[in-house]
Amino acid sequence: MSISSSYFDLGYGTGDNNTVMTANYMVGSALFSGSLDIGLNMNNNMIYGTLTSLNTAQYPNNTYTTTHPTGTKVVVRPNQYENGRANIIIYNWDLASAVTVSLAGAGLNTGDTYELHNAMNYFGDVITGTYNGTSISVPMTGHAIGSPSGLPAPKSPFPEFGAFVLIKKSSGAVGNTAPTIASIGNQTVNDGVSTGPLAFTVGDAETAASNLTVKAGSSNPTLVPASGLVLGGSGANRTVNVTPVTEPHPRSCD
Repeated sequence: MSISSSYFDLGYGTGDNNTVMTANYMVGSALFSGSLDIGLNMNNNMIYGTLTSLNTAQYPNNTYTTTHPTGTKVVVRPNQYENGRANIIIYNWDLASAVTVSLAGAGLNTGDTYELHNAMNYFGDVITGTYNGTSISVPMTGHAIGSPSGLPAPKSPFPEFGAFVLIKKSSGAVGNTAPTIASIGNQTVNDGVSTGPLAFTVGDAETAASNLTVKAGSSNPTLVPASGLVLGGSGANRTVNVTPVTEPHPRSCD
């Protein structure tokens, strides 16, 4: 199947008014309505194929060619209603076995799992993966084409052309992670005697250590009341000073 056999028809022979065509990538025959295209604003388009009823001199700020392109043209169009979903179009003019596609802006985060559905066999040809924050490699060979109900499968456009639907399946571990706090070993002190400043560290992947708030509480207020817990330090390096109440016998204070 040659994708250059497709065509674009503006106005369907009846014309159009004040149409704006900007930054399109058009492949195949392009049919225009000539004098019926009133007020056509056409700029920065690339048209590969034959033209009908278009005076290109009137629209010089476009690229017109009948020479087979080279390289690749990849378009990723994110879905504005569903984060992590996007339509992907690949023109693979050099017939490479795989094409690199950037998913930046598609709504995926590092660690998210995704599915890439072949639009010509949506449920029968699905690629799965985990997004690592960089571009992905999309194979352009080995794709099956689905058959419409009651009809044979059309000829495959691969490897020259492919259309895919990207769908986010699940979120990865990356996100708002819990803060960390170092442990302090068991301490033994006499009644009414402070432990002195006990050092520990704090951290968080999303928040600077200087902005973290540390609070202290006692599981046995009779032994160590709230007034016997004094926090200090700053940034990642913090301290806690523990002072138990005065009792007739020494106790172990955890």
